[in-house]
Amino acid sequence: MKEYHFKIKKDHHYSNCDVFKPIINTGRIDKKIMALFSNDCIYNETELPSPGINKLLGFTRIHHQEKIPVFKNFCNSWLIGWKCSLFNKEYKLLFYSYYDYRGEEFRIPINTNHGYNFNKPMNITVFERQDHMSWEISQGMYHDSFTQPIGLATPKIGYHLWPYFGGKSRAPHDMYINLSL
Repeated sequence: MKEYHFKIKKDHHYSNCDVFKPIINTGRIDKKIMALFSNDCIYNETELPSPGINKLLGFTRIHHQEKIPVFKNFCNSWLIGWKCSLFNKEYKLLFYSYYDYRGEEFRIPINTNHGYNFNKPMNITVFERQDHMSWEISQGMYHDSFTQPIGLATPKIGYHLWPYFGGKSRAPHDMYINLSL
């Protein structure tokens, strides 16, 4: 596993990653990932002008526009989304399955009855098959999973998407996320 250190600067969306990691496969992805969110990733959602779902990691596929293949972030993409939320007066991580299929966006909560801890490693496993993608997230006694359809015609050429803050709001302060994959 290779370790990547990401920093999302205050007032920015994108992390500092300059790693282009292509995906070329035959309809099958099995990835084991270790994620660590520093305490710097804690923020108060009510203080943001337009809170949204942040992105931890994902994959985007080739997108056909007027029969010309192009890469377009978040179109035909599958991501693990996250946000900071209060659970029993303690900030925790909530995760989402966040995907776009042919221009239609879906955001579905993965863990709703508990949160994951900051500053403690968590294991994420991603499985992609011809017609679906599954995420599994675990940390200590918590384990959550989600499966989503992706369609049989999904191209298998694309690239990784790295940590990103927001929808419309930008990072309220510097944030640090480590990923090993």
